[in-house]
Amino acid sequence: MKDARRKPSPPQPNPLAPQPRVGLWKDFRLQAIILTLLSFALYGATFILPFGYALDDGLVIKENPYTTSGVAGIPDILTKDTYQWFYDKHGSRGELEGGRWRPLSAVTFAVEYELFGLQPRISHFFNVAIYALTLLLLLYLLHFNWLRKQPGLAFLIVLLFAIHPIHSEAVANIKGRDELLSMLFLVLAILGATRYVERPSPGLLVGTGLAYLLALLAKENGITFLAVVPLALWLFTGAGMQRRVTATAVFAAVAVLFLALRFAVLGNPPGGEGDILNNPFLYATFSERYGTALYVLLQYARMMVWPWPLSFDYGFAHFAYRGLGDPLVLLSVALHTAGLVWAVLKIRKHPVPAFGILFYLFTLSIVSNLAINIGATMGERLAYLSSFGAMMALGWLLWQGLKKFSPGGRLVVLVSILALAGYATVARTLEWKDNRTLFLADVSKVPNSIKANSAAANEYLQLFVATGDTINLHMGRHHYERVIALYPQRAEDARKRELFIFDSYINLGYVHYMLGNLEQAEQYLTPAKAIKPFHPKIAEYEKGLAFLYLRKGLAAGLTSLEDAVHYFRKATQFDPGLAEAWYNLGGASFTLRRYDVAKEAFERTLALEPTHEQARQGLEAVLGMLN
Repeated sequence: MKDARRKPSPPQPNPLAPQPRVGLWKDFRLQAIILTLLSFALYGATFILPFGYALDDGLVIKENPYTTSGVAGIPDILTKDTYQWFYDKHGSRGELEGGRWRPLSAVTFAVEYELFGLQPRISHFFNVAIYALTLLLLLYLLHFNWLRKQPGLAFLIVLLFAIHPIHSEAVANIKGRDELLSMLFLVLAILGATRYVERPSPGLLVGTGLAYLLALLAKENGITFLAVVPLALWLFTGAGMQRRVTATAVFAAVAVLFLALRFAVLGNPPGGEGDILNNPFLYATFSERYGTALYVLLQYARMMVWPWPLSFDYGFAHFAYRGLGDPLVLLSVALHTAGLVWAVLKIRKHPVPAFGILFYLFTLSIVSNLAINIGATMGERLAYLSSFGAMMALGWLLWQGLKKFSPGGRLVVLVSILALAGYATVARTLEWKDNRTLFLADVSKVPNSIKANSAAANEYLQLFVATGDTINLHMGRHHYERVIALYPQRAEDARKRELFIFDSYINLGYVHYMLGNLEQAEQYLTPAKAIKPFHPKIAEYEKGLAFLYLRKGLAAGLTSLEDAVHYFRKATQFDPGLAEAWYNLGGASFTLRRYDVAKEAFERTLALEPTHEQARQGLEAVLGMLN
């Protein structure tokens, strides 16, 4: 009787064991060394140079009381919305739809703080190390498992992924660690599942489930692997149905556990407060919401091939709303539909590019805004995981093309791609040095982004304070005016709009105040005061305006007493406690024979400064004239 049992899989090679000399395209150890060195070459500047915190690093690390409590803050990290402390501070119900619970990266930041304090260089180093480790695991997965017979293609795919400039945000922005950890553990999980179906082991199954849980705790996007895993096991392993179902069931069970934990922590969070920056489709019609989301998918596809220019923000109003009938929206639908159909039809004949396309579509779907409003139109970090699928498809296509070249020609093509992508990656990484470098570099790339204009304007004001160069005031004024112009004006949201652009109003008032444009400063400070009458900066700037109006009145008094009276009145309006303004108003009014006005002004002066001798003499003179 024939043995019906499945033949045992051949033993897995040990990548660390001595190997015969082979070329670059087959030597795993050489490939691993190249990828490791490449990772630190591309992103080493983040911890070698004085890089600091940028963008949301303050919100997640530097200003976060949970993180800066060190290990003692871990219970809060595990049991609260990631941004709960921020909502509590500002009296908000929650600005992001569905809430955010991504505790793993926050826990690592808390441990770092416990050990090193606030040391951005340490955090940057760990980000680069996680990225390098992810590349090595991807290479191992492809080289020894999925593409055993095509080690050269496996290396090319991981190499293209390693040098892709779109990853600069995930690696160079410390907060991007949630993306890095998520992918690291997703690769570990799918590697564990691949090894399990070929050589079953309960320990391997447990490790796979644990890795998947950690991936979900880093970021919930890993839920899409419920579709990726069974497809990969079916396509790249020779395992039977039972083992594949068992491995997939572990992923499903862990996903259910994660969702239960998430619900226990967040409950049913509010749908997000209506703000155009946290809900870019707030004012969109049905056609505009889905048309714009489909158009953005076209931009993601373009970035997979040509990732330039890159920006930290693509929010309102960088992308104009587009309806479902827009030609570029229809092009996006045609392109993605064609890719999906081709992948399904050719998955057996061309498994690598077909799987890559499906991986890309599956993992990008959760951030596409088609099913869930994620609170952002687009983000480079959001495509970090998906880009691996794109690199599988593009890598396979490039590999087919390279076969037609001579060895020297292949080297020239490959070096050219590496040089171009490497330069773009390093250049973009350097722009993540700190907020000032990032914001001033990006605002020209996304001139219609409210967030980018606001961030750049604030940096220009800080530059003026630091250098005294008034060119920075003019640049800041331009970007604050852009914020006001870009923010939608809708009657039903007038109050909400005013509250958001308050900072632009008050800062424009400050800019014009420093430039000596007092009427323009007043033009912006007046609506700012109407929005937040007790804001401390209002009183500060009004006192400054009063002093400048006093000086302007004194200068005008040499040529026009009428103008002088006007400016002195302005000074007393903005600072009723400025005795010198009242005194000079009294003197100018007396000269113009407006004795009632002069009497009141001198009396106000003496009420503020009873020992003001000139005001007392002026009042006596006025009373003499009135009597």
